[in-house]
Formats: sequence, structure tokens, C-alpha cells
Amino acid sequence: MIKFHTIAASIACLAVLGTSGVAHAAGQSSSTHNVIVETTVVSPLAATTGQVMKFGDIVPGASAGTVVLSTSNTRSVGTGGVTLASGSTTPASGVVNVSGTGNASFTIGFSSGVTLALDTDSTKSMTVDSFVLKVDSGTDQSSNYAGTLTSGAAALKIGGTLHVGTSTDNPAGDYSTAHTGGSPLTLTLTYD
Repeated sequence: MIKFHTIAASIACLAVLGTSGVAHAAGQSSSTHNVIVETTVVSPLAATTGQVMKFGDIVPGASAGTVVLSTSNTRSVGTGGVTLASGSTTPASGVVNVSGTGNASFTIGFSSGVTLALDTDSTKSMTVDSFVLKVDSGTDQSSNYAGTLTSGAAALKIGGTLHVGTSTDNPAGDYSTAHTGGSPLTLTLTYD
């Protein structure tokens, strides 16, 4: 009978140990882990005008036409009755100097509705569209404008097409986006 009690006691001990082991293993079925979260604050994009966009002196004709200004400061008659004149205003592509985080890429958006108004009569105006952009010494871009801030800076050279009316529509005088009735070219710069 001693053997029977010893075996029964051994089974009882194993049962207690086995239950305790299961309870202990169940207690470790979950775990926690801390995840590190980081961000980098970059320099904001900033822009300044380096050169005002100038189409130079022109003479409207009996029919409307266009003048095309390149990113390399040259201009040509696109269509119609416009004559290029030499005078006091030298043609120049617009230049915008951009600064920000070094080697970051960015996109450039152009506003629509750019209007040059006559200084003495805001009802007399011309428009500019079909913008062309060159970033630093890159190639001309006519859509999907983008650039890179090499060493934290880039120079945007801007050309476009000036729509000129007839000599009646656009009498002699100074036309500018800064005059009453004018609307400027607005660039929207966005990091990629």
C-alpha cells in the first residue's frame, strides 16, 4: 500500500507542477515594445526676385500677335503683327533665387492670368502664358516644372509668351503687372 500512496503523491505533485507551469507560460504570451518616432525639420523654401522679366521694347501692329521670351534673354516674334524694337529696355528672362534644404527636390507651379496693365489706363492690357523654366544651367522645361536645391540654392530662369493686341488695343506706354489692373506671375514652390 505504500507504493500506492507514493505513486498517488507523485501524480498529485506532477499535477500541481504541470498546472503551475501552464499558468506561468500563459502569463508570458504578451509583450511590449517601444517604437522610436522621429522627424526632421527642414529649412522652409524661400524665394527672392533676382531679375524682373522684361520683354523689351515692342511695336504693336494692325493685327494682334505674340512675343516669345526665352530663358536665355532672347526674344522673337511668335505670331502676328508685332515688331521688335530696340530701345531703352533690354529683354531679360525673369530670375527667381530659391533657397532651402540642401539637395532637396521641389516642384514649381505657375499662376494663370498674368496681366500687364498700361500705367495710364488699366483697361489696356497684355497677358503672358506658356511659361518656360530653366533651373540653374539645366534644360528648358515647359511642363512638370521641378528642380533641386544644389547646396541649398537654385536659380530659376523664366521665359514665356506675351500676347499683344493691336496698336489700338495696346497704345504706347509702360505695361507692368505692378500697375493698377495688372496681376503678377505667382510661383508656388513645394518640396517633393
